[in-house]
Amino acid sequence: METFWFGRPEFIAAIAAAITLAVIVWFLRDVLMNLVSRLSGHLRVGGKWTTKIERNGQLVQHEKVVLHQFMRWVWGKQTTVQGAQRVYRVRGRLRGQTLSLLYEETGDGFESGVILLTVDPRGDSMGGFEIEYSFQRKAPASSKYEWARL
Repeated sequence: METFWFGRPEFIAAIAAAITLAVIVWFLRDVLMNLVSRLSGHLRVGGKWTTKIERNGQLVQHEKVVLHQFMRWVWGKQTTVQGAQRVYRVRGRLRGQTLSLLYEETGDGFESGVILLTVDPRGDSMGGFEIEYSFQRKAPASSKYEWARL
């Protein structure tokens, strides 16, 4: 009597190989994304960052950021370091030396805005502006914004 196709050793070996490959790709996804991004010629902005923002004319520590990158697409998470801890989801694109990000507060918050940064060619710093809508003043506000790689 002939066995069904899913009972054959070749089928079982193919399934085991597919599962093994999927596990390897899952654990190496950051390495693979870094490799593809570097080979594509885009500046590397993925990684851990610390930010400073202008408040009352002075730059103050603002957030810790973790960014992920695949070619020109960027996404990640920002966490404030002063006052009540707030977490923001960020996503955007890198075009040349310009990084444009949209941020949105997670959880029950509703704060959102845009971040426009110029990436240093060495990839260790970025500078630009954060633009948000101020519900207190009922007007948009922009602040100088600096990022440094950790």
